[in-house]
Amino acid sequence: LEDSDTTVFFNVFDPDGHGFTSYLAEAPEYVTLYHDSSAASGQIVITPGFGDESGQVILSVTDDDYLPRTTLDTFYVSINHYPTYDAPDSYYVVEESADSLEISTFDTDGDQVVLQMDSAPDYVSYNPSDTTLANGTLSITPYEGAESGYVCFTFTDDGNPTATVSPNCIHIIVNHFPGFGGLTDFHVPEEDVLDTLITFFDDDDGQEFTYEVLYSPDYVSWETYGDNE
Repeated sequence: LEDSDTTVFFNVFDPDGHGFTSYLAEAPEYVTLYHDSSAASGQIVITPGFGDESGQVILSVTDDDYLPRTTLDTFYVSINHYPTYDAPDSYYVVEESADSLEISTFDTDGDQVVLQMDSAPDYVSYNPSDTTLANGTLSITPYEGAESGYVCFTFTDDGNPTATVSPNCIHIIVNHFPGFGGLTDFHVPEEDVLDTLITFFDDDDGQEFTYEVLYSPDYVSWETYGDNE
């Protein structure tokens, strides 16, 4: 598995009792040989980093006879890479407005990936889009007052050994409608003056906002206090 450590132990013997030396005739750069000259055993440490490729290892052992002989042993290091998925870190939706988001996975080794949703707000559901369970769709239907939250996934491939990535979370950010304060029906005698204060608020999100008067009679005027406060 990429970004992991694996140690392979081996024994060396010579039927004639000669000493011997060993070295790696071929190996990826993440493979290291630890073997003292003439020691009966040694080890090969395999430490592939993220993105390292599979490769062949050839161990060469030569005795110290007058007519030295060399023996080669070979094995293959097959690296399983972690799968990835295509999804944003955060996704914005508006309360009381249905939305959806496609989620897909990819495995550089061609392994089958299973994508599973572990947790989500109560207004989010996940539906696999095919029988392989590698892709799916998030259905997001935030109701009035729904709070922002995280949708978290685990995805696992069927390589050897298996590679699991968890948690992988998408922040669902719900934008709420701003509110008014001080608006009602006003009853004003003619040739009289009424002053009233109207407030705007966005308690749920704390965002800045602007306002616009779409219609008013010609005898109504207004003034904004502060920086559109």
